[in-house]
Amino acid sequence: MISHSDFTKLDLCTGKIKSVEKIENTTKLYKILVDIKRPDPIQIISGLAESYTIENLTGKNIVVLESQGMLLAAVDENKNISLLVPDKEMPSGTKIY
Repeated sequence: MISHSDFTKLDLCTGKIKSVEKIENTTKLYKILVDIKRPDPIQIISGLAESYTIENLTGKNIVVLESQGMLLAAVDENKNISLLVPDKEMPSGTKIY
């Protein structure tokens, strides 16, 4: 278990997926650009292609670990993936505490 002060050191925020591209010669990988209110979107390479279509991802608000360019998702024992998303629309770059 981590302390609250350690948790707040994580660079978690909301982001809006601006674009998604299938990476050629792969079955699972997408290149995702996410707006987190930096001058440029961050790029995330993620294995979501078997779980989400490009249309389902584009425009979605998600939770990201900003400093590492990682999105947060849950994966069950059957390898089903579910993105962690805010339960209501939040501005890109909103910090998570």
